[in-house]
Amino acid sequence: MKRASLFYGQNGTRLGTIPLRSGGTGLKIQRAQKPAGRMGIGLDLVAVKRTWLWEELAFLALWLCGMLGVGYGLKAVLSFP
Repeated sequence: MKRASLFYGQNGTRLGTIPLRSGGTGLKIQRAQKPAGRMGIGLDLVAVKRTWLWEELAFLALWLCGMLGVGYGLKAVLSFP
């Protein structure tokens, strides 16, 4: 009676290993990313300037609303006897 091995399978390969294809190329390990080429970002400067104007106007409107809120609160607080 032949004993079964705990470490080797029936065809002689070690148990727990992954068989690789013989011949051909082995595993290829890429250690770092390859640098990407330079990309030009196409910005329309007129559109950027127009967007900046709207952002400034929105900031100004929010700032004015904040100042009005603070003024209203101070008016209410200062009107107490």
